Amino acid sequence: MKKISLLIFVFLIQSCHITNNGKNRVQIFPLTNYAQNLNYYIDPKSNDYNSPLLQNAIQQEKVDAYKERFFGEQSPWAKEFVINAINKPSPKDILSIENLLLEKFKAECDTKHPKSFSFNFRPYTCAWFENKIKPNLNLTQFNKYLDFNPENRAIAVENISARSLPTNSPLYFNYNQVGEGYPFDKLQITSIWLGTPLYIVGKSKDKKWSLILTNSDIVTWVPSYSIARVSCEFIERYKKIVVKNGLRVIIQPETPIKNNLGKIVNIGYTGSLYPGQYLNNINKIFYPVMLKNGYAKLKVAKINQGKIAFFPLVATPKNFVNVINPLLGRPYGWGGLYFFNDCSLELKAIFSTFGIWLPRNSAEQSKEGVMLNLSSLGTQERLEALAKYGRKFLTLVYIQGHIMLYIGNYNNTPWIHNNIWGFRPEDNSYRSIIGQSSLMPLLKYYPENPELISIANDKYRDKFIITYLDEKF
Repeated sequence: MKKISLLIFVFLIQSCHITNNGKNRVQIFPLTNYAQNLNYYIDPKSNDYNSPLLQNAIQQEKVDAYKERFFGEQSPWAKEFVINAINKPSPKDILSIENLLLEKFKAECDTKHPKSFSFNFRPYTCAWFENKIKPNLNLTQFNKYLDFNPENRAIAVENISARSLPTNSPLYFNYNQVGEGYPFDKLQITSIWLGTPLYIVGKSKDKKWSLILTNSDIVTWVPSYSIARVSCEFIERYKKIVVKNGLRVIIQPETPIKNNLGKIVNIGYTGSLYPGQYLNNINKIFYPVMLKNGYAKLKVAKINQGKIAFFPLVATPKNFVNVINPLLGRPYGWGGLYFFNDCSLELKAIFSTFGIWLPRNSAEQSKEGVMLNLSSLGTQERLEALAKYGRKFLTLVYIQGHIMLYIGNYNNTPWIHNNIWGFRPEDNSYRSIIGQSSLMPLLKYYPENPELISIANDKYRDKFIITYLDEKF
């Protein structure tokens, strides 16, 4: 009897992954059919391999704007930026948004068709939202004008997973629906790298969480232990170091940050910036740690050569190859889950190394340059236009909810770099999973499975916009 029960259980588990038409709900796209090395498509012997793709004046203008976002007048350390960001009119004010998020995720709790599920597949109860989450939001603190307090300026002393609500518990929508469940933790917002300037907007009731403002104009919850306050003296020293020694940027993911004894004290990720020091032919950085009084102090650390560079890198094809190749194959990370990248975080990381600021959201990224709207064209016309008008490594390709980087043409076909979860067929019955940072051709259909909807398909992708990052507005 036990054996029969076990067989029934196994059958039921397997049947959860089969659609009515007999196809697996989750399939794996054969990415191995496409070489995952940029040098396969970008010839290192080409005349422009070491030539700048950006005019020096344009790149410098973008670098200056980037620095303003990091520690200048557009950063969370600047009074006017903070006041404008945290006192937006309704319904974009913090109180309205926090209430909206709570109600959005709480919807359909304790019903026959619940909306929100935990990692154990069990639905979240109304009691969990009402008795645990809502009181801890401490919403009354946001029911007023929020003035700027210089004591609330802060910096990340860890790499942080930022959340919509003050909890580390994942929240998935109905896992029985194709395209929901793992990895789409709806509370996951983004990754915030060690050394990122921040501003503390408020605290949860238990003080374990802080609502912070980022330099991407995002207000989000982070664990309080992951940030430290910064004094005026800290900021002054920070800026003096930058003026004297410049900035350094990490150019490879999972880069060890080591103290003078060689002990790993933290991890750096592609695109993360730090004040630099060049001593005895060794590139070093200053990274923040939290003191017992809750304030930050800068310490010196070493980075293995080849994993760090002077900020910014010159925008040559060679440098794009050196930044993108180490990212290829890294798992897809919805909202920066587990410090992996989704589509927009991938591009943000890449272009940070070149001093080009991109917002966190894919739709907003598409507006950060001169836009050419190809949405009215048919699928084949879109592909031909991209192949004709695209500028390698400096052209973004945006469809609704997804963004990619055009890397050039190969065999008369436009190729892109992106971090994507997968493709779907017309009936939305399953997903063909890519689930990683990858290089792919843009095709009208994929010969591996012609029923999958192309990224460029005009019937199902109402938007197809290319954006040039190498022009002034």
